[in-house]
Amino acid sequence: MKRKELKKKAKGNLKKHYWLLVIVCIFLTLAVNGGSTGSTMIDSTYKSEDLVKTGSDSIGAGIGDVYDNLAIGNLDEGKALSENIKNNKKENGSKIGILEIAHSRGVLADLVNNMSSGMILVTLFSGINSIVGQEDVASNIFVILSLLFMFLVWMFIFNVFKVACRRFFLETRTYDTVPISRLLYLHNVKKWSKVACSMLLKSVYQTLWDMTIIGGVIKHYSYFAVPYVVAENPDISPKKAITLSRKMMYGHKWECFKLEFSFVGWYLLSLISFGILEVFFVKPYEEMTYGEYYAYLRKEAIDKNVEGSELLNDTYLFEKADPQLLREVYNDKIIIEEEQEYKENLLERILGVVPFYGKKEEIYRRNMFLRTKKAEIDVILEGKAYPRRLFTMKESKEHEKNEYLQPLRHYSITSVILMFFTFSMVGWLWEVSLHLISDGEFVNRGVLQGPWLPIYGSGGILILLLLYHFRRKPWLEFILAVILAGTVEYYTSLYLEMTHNGQKWWDYTGYFLNLNGRVCAEGLFVFGLGGMAIVYFLAPLLDNLIRKIPFKILVAACACLLVLYTADQIYSSKHPNTGKGITDYAYVRDTNDISLFSTSLYSGKCIYTLETVSMARNNQ
Repeated sequence: MKRKELKKKAKGNLKKHYWLLVIVCIFLTLAVNGGSTGSTMIDSTYKSEDLVKTGSDSIGAGIGDVYDNLAIGNLDEGKALSENIKNNKKENGSKIGILEIAHSRGVLADLVNNMSSGMILVTLFSGINSIVGQEDVASNIFVILSLLFMFLVWMFIFNVFKVACRRFFLETRTYDTVPISRLLYLHNVKKWSKVACSMLLKSVYQTLWDMTIIGGVIKHYSYFAVPYVVAENPDISPKKAITLSRKMMYGHKWECFKLEFSFVGWYLLSLISFGILEVFFVKPYEEMTYGEYYAYLRKEAIDKNVEGSELLNDTYLFEKADPQLLREVYNDKIIIEEEQEYKENLLERILGVVPFYGKKEEIYRRNMFLRTKKAEIDVILEGKAYPRRLFTMKESKEHEKNEYLQPLRHYSITSVILMFFTFSMVGWLWEVSLHLISDGEFVNRGVLQGPWLPIYGSGGILILLLLYHFRRKPWLEFILAVILAGTVEYYTSLYLEMTHNGQKWWDYTGYFLNLNGRVCAEGLFVFGLGGMAIVYFLAPLLDNLIRKIPFKILVAACACLLVLYTADQIYSSKHPNTGKGITDYAYVRDTNDISLFSTSLYSGKCIYTLETVSMARNNQ
C-alpha cells in the first residue's frame, strides 16, 4: 500500500462531495461521542453537592443533579430541584441579540423545559414508584430502565449510524451523485437489527480484549474492517463479519497503525483551531482515507481468495456497472416515452400560473412527470449514481411519484383563488379548534369577521407560487418556506400594530426562540411542514378536484368569495375583531404565585402590565 497515493485519492473524492461529507461527519461525530460513553446522555455539568442535598435552589444545577437524587430514592428532593430549574428557566429567559430564548409558553418550550430540567425523569420515577409502592425498589428499577434506554439508543441508533456513514463514504468514492437518503439504506433492506447485533458483538469482544491492555490494542486493528464489511453486506452474520475482518487485517495491523498515526499532525492543528479544522476538513478527510484503505484491503482479500471473501459481494459499490447491463435492468417504459412540445409564457415561467386549464397544461404536467422520472433513471444509466436494483439484497420498492399528485404543474387563476380561501378557512378552523379545546369556548379568531384567516391563505399561496422553481428540491423548499412564512407573519404582525394603535392579534413572548414576540421557532416549524404538505400533497389534490368543476361555476364561486372577502376587509378596517381570546392575552403561570398577564386599553393604545398576587399553596 502506498499511503500517499491513497490519501491523494481520498482528497480528490472529498473535493467532489465536500459539503455533503462535512454534514455527514458532523452527525457521525455526534454518534461516536454519544455512543462512546452513555454518561454523556445524563448532563452532570455544573453539579453542586449542596444542591443535591438540599434541593432548595437550582442556580448551577443540571439534570445530572436530578438524576442523582432519583437514583438514591430521593423523589421529593429530585422533584423540588427539577421544578426550581424549570421555573428559573421560565423566569430568566436569555436573549441572543433581539432573538428571545425564553422558556415559558408553547409546545417546544414545554418540551425543552421538561427535558433540560429533568422533569421527564421525575415523571418516569413517579410512575414506577406508584406501581411498586417503595422508593428503594423504584430507584433500582429507575436506574436499570435508564441504563437500558441508553444502551438501546447506543445499540440501535449510534452504532447503526456508524455503519450507514461508512456505506455513504464508500458510495461517494465511486459515484458523483449520492442522495442523503442513502443513509437509510439499512432500513430499506430491513437489516437494521442484524447490523446492530453485529456491531454489538464487535463491541463486546473489544471490551473483553481491552481488559488485557495489549490485546485490546491489537484487536482494535483486527476489527477495523467490521463496520465496512457490514456496510457492504448487511446480511452477513455477526460472527462471520468479525472473522472476515480478522483475516482481512492479518499482516496489515502495523500498516493500519501507521495510517492512523499519520493524522496526528492534523489532530494537533485541530486543537489549535479549537476544533474548527476537524469539523471542516480533518474528519471528512480521515473517513474518506479509511474508506480508500478498506477498498484496498477488500481487493487484496478477493485477489488472494481469503476465506469468507465471497461474502464481499457488492461489486457495484466499488466499480461502475456495464452500461449495457444498466440499460437491461432499468429498461422502464417511461424512458422511451417521448415528451410533447410545450412552451411556457412569462407568467408560467416565473410563478407557474396559467389563466385557465386546457390541453396545453395537461401536456406540461405529463412532461414534468416524465422528466422527473427520466432524470432519476438517467443519472443511474450515466453511471453517476449507485444502481440500487443491482444490490445483492432487494431494497423496498423504489418510491414512485404518483402522476395524480405530481407537484411539478401549473395552477390556474381560479384554482389559486379557491385554494387561498380553502387555506384561510382551514387556518381559521385550526385556531378556533385549539382555543375551543384549551379554553372550552368558541372565539372567532383573527382581525376579520368572516370564517377565514388570510395569513394562512397568503402564506400557502406565496409558498406555492414564489417557490415554484424549488419544488424539485424538497429540503430547500422547506427552508425557504420557513423563511417566507416567517417573513409574512412578522411583517403582518408589525403592519397590524402600526395600523391599529399597537393592538396585537398574536404574541409569542415567552415561546421558545421567538423574535420580538411576532414569530417563534414552534410556529415557523409548523408553517414549514404545512408548506411542504401544501406543495407536495394538498395543492395537487385540491387542484385535481377543482379541475372537475365546470368553468362557469368556478368563476361564479370565485367572484362571490372575493366580493364577501372585500366587504369584510372594508368593514374590519374600521371595526376590527377584538376582545377576549383575540387580543386579550390572559394566562396563569403554574407556580406557587398566581401571575396574571393582562392587557388594558388606555387612550386607544394597548398597555401591558404584570400583576402578581402571592398566595399560599393551600389557598390557591
